[in-house]
Parts: sequence; structure tokens; C-alpha cells
Amino acid sequence: MEDGARWFYDAGPGLSMTALARRVSTLPGFESVEYLEAPDGSWLSFTSGGRAYSANDPFGDVWLFAEDPATPEAELWALIDLLFPGTRSPSA
Repeated sequence: MEDGARWFYDAGPGLSMTALARRVSTLPGFESVEYLEAPDGSWLSFTSGGRAYSANDPFGDVWLFAEDPATPEAELWALIDLLFPGTRSPSA
């Protein structure tokens, strides 16, 4: 992205941003920073493990971004597994 964030996952249309925001608020170690609804898609900013992430739902699909593009792949898959149970990581 232009701001340097790294897109790393498309969760598809099966989960709403509202549901994702609720999920983030219930997971230990996660902190929801900001949630904005807009006509062209909602944004959720949150932290986990000292790293900043965001989610956006343009076109109805939930996309995840790591604010630090150097976030290790293993950490990204661990985050996906927590947020979207049942998603299989490559090492599974």
C-alpha cells in the first residue's frame, strides 16, 4: 500500500467488520484502537503482540493489513488462525 502497510489476507465475505471488531475485543492480548464506518468500506485498527494491524472491507470482503511490512510470515498466520478459526496455515 502507499502507506507502507502490507496486505496479507483476504477473509472473503463470510465475516462482517462488526463481527471482526467484536472478535478482536474478546481475544486476550488484542486491543481495538479505532473502528470507522464509511460508505466505501469500514476500517478497524488494532494491536496484538506489540504490532499494529488494520482491516478493511472494500467490495464486501474483509482484508487484513500489517502496518509493519516486515512482520514475519509465521506471526501473520498465527494472527489469521486466531481471528478466523479453521483457517489452515501452510505448516498445518
